[in-house]
Amino acid sequence: MLPQIGFPKQAKVTRENSGSQNSRNLSLLLPSKMLWMKSTPRFHTPGPGTIFIDTGRLYMIAVDAARSITSPSREEGEWQALVSIAFSVITLEAFLNEATEFAGGQPSNSGTTAVFAQVMGTFEKMASLEKKLSVAHSLLAGKPANFGAAPYQNLSLLVAVRNELLHFKPTAPLSFEPEYHPVREGLRKRLSSLHVLAEGADIESWIFHVATRAMAEWSCNVGRDVAVDLLDNAKAAGVAVLHGYRETFSHKFF
Repeated sequence: MLPQIGFPKQAKVTRENSGSQNSRNLSLLLPSKMLWMKSTPRFHTPGPGTIFIDTGRLYMIAVDAARSITSPSREEGEWQALVSIAFSVITLEAFLNEATEFAGGQPSNSGTTAVFAQVMGTFEKMASLEKKLSVAHSLLAGKPANFGAAPYQNLSLLVAVRNELLHFKPTAPLSFEPEYHPVREGLRKRLSSLHVLAEGADIESWIFHVATRAMAEWSCNVGRDVAVDLLDNAKAAGVAVLHGYRETFSHKFF
């Protein structure tokens, strides 16, 4: 018997009437049109083994941030794009962690899913997201992920951009001289071919150049495509225990 999956009912509260200073402050980080949600459990006493699946909610934060941007695709300084970049990566991290817990909680695990749960549980705090996805792909699909082609090639780039934002260090105004900043110069070259960087923002800060609607939409697509690739390859290999997650990523928004 599979564990229950609980999806809390949502009571929506706008930031204008929330009465919360914290909500007003946080609204600067999340889409301005996004409604704040107060969770009310659908049931008062969750049954034994209940698991709340939040991967879809985290993914929709990334999607809603991208959809809130109404400016031209490559206009700079659209800060909601930074939310999409961050939460597209967070979505994949949550997906792997939840999938590991879900697989480990199955009372009738197949050999493959039992090994998956054990190995991924060991890797949770010891390996990078790319490493964990590579191992997960090998365990579930029977072959390693191809990081030389989409979507995993794009994942490496997305994670590199997220990390550069997460561990941000200030620099002088953007210059295209090679000695300006080796990491960011390398990222700029790799992103240029995707046509997602800002146009006409030559002297602005580096974050102006990645804060575009095009970058936000690309980030959401990468997060979704990686999850779908893993799930579909696992199902093709006869491992469908986690395929319930496929519904979470069933719609491609961009």
